[in-house]
Amino acid sequence: TLAFLLKRLKERRLLPFDDWSFTTVHLDQVQPGHDAQSLEAWLEGEGIDFHLLREDTYSVVTEKTRPGASYCSLCSRLRRGILYTAAAELKSNRLALGHHRDDALE
Repeated sequence: TLAFLLKRLKERRLLPFDDWSFTTVHLDQVQPGHDAQSLEAWLEGEGIDFHLLREDTYSVVTEKTRPGASYCSLCSRLRRGILYTAAAELKSNRLALGHHRDDALE
């Protein structure tokens, strides 16, 4: 995952600067069947700083999207807005997105 790669970059000092840190933010969009507990346990086990956010964008997307249409566009906009807000609240100066449909399997 992106968090694992960033941790290794920092540990091995593979970047030309040392004064950086990162925080992992995971957004639970309240999709049926989603469970972030395994991710939370893994991040804790790796010693990676993280924040889990819970925002019910799933209900908004399913309500606003016509039957048979893709949720992707609206879902993406809502997700990014929430992540941009979280980055500002965390006083982050960069946002790296690591979204993949198989994230739960990793």
